Amino acid sequence: MYIDKFFELIKVLEAPYTKIRLGRKSDGGYVVPDEICKDIQNVYSIGISDDVSFEEEFAERYKSSVTCFDDSIKELPVHYLDLHFFPIGVGATPRLPMRRIRREYMKGEHILLKVDIEGNEWEHIDYYGGYDVMIIELHALTVEPMSVHKNSLYFQSLCYLFSIGVMDDLFRKYYEFLSALLNNYFIFHIHGNNSLPKTMFFGYKFPPLLELTLVNRKFKWTNNVITEFPVKELDYPNKTDRPDFESLFPFKNG
Repeated sequence: MYIDKFFELIKVLEAPYTKIRLGRKSDGGYVVPDEICKDIQNVYSIGISDDVSFEEEFAERYKSSVTCFDDSIKELPVHYLDLHFFPIGVGATPRLPMRRIRREYMKGEHILLKVDIEGNEWEHIDYYGGYDVMIIELHALTVEPMSVHKNSLYFQSLCYLFSIGVMDDLFRKYYEFLSALLNNYFIFHIHGNNSLPKTMFFGYKFPPLLELTLVNRKFKWTNNVITEFPVKELDYPNKTDRPDFESLFPFKNG
């Protein structure tokens, strides 16, 4: 099944760069490679809602130009330093395709792209390999079998088989997207967003919201796989009214 292929891809690789956290110590904070970010000229952040704490701190620390896109708000929640804003979303009409955003708004050779567009990343973020760093939240949402009367064994089986087919198709899409992305990038850091509890599906237990920091493969990396996540003093629970996940790996036991 594609769920196996998808989770086989999620390996965090050791790299010789210092991990630092920018943004809030809750939802809105992300881990980046400090040495690489020192050369970032432009940050493009797609999907910001009411939080630009990461963008503010990045602009202040690295003196980079930061441009934000979000069609769910009319203006930035705050105006700070060199932040620019366009009330534009990425996706199907009337939103703009990612290639047009890149062609019309993006400039510079050293770019960080940050994406949080509530599940639309699977369809609308392409596999362009020209970013130095990508921060992306993956929404690996699942479909549960429809609840039917406990005495209706036929329909219980029918609904279960249907949900399996739907989920395999979903994970095929998830796998194809991530597989193409990892041709150009490696996973530098991972965090599970605790806004939703872990999902149990086909022997896997995983956060449906996964925050990934990706680094371009033109930079140094090793084949050493890191599995100890979350990391103390780097990772914090997105929702502070509940504890963070104690661990992420392994996603599947046995």
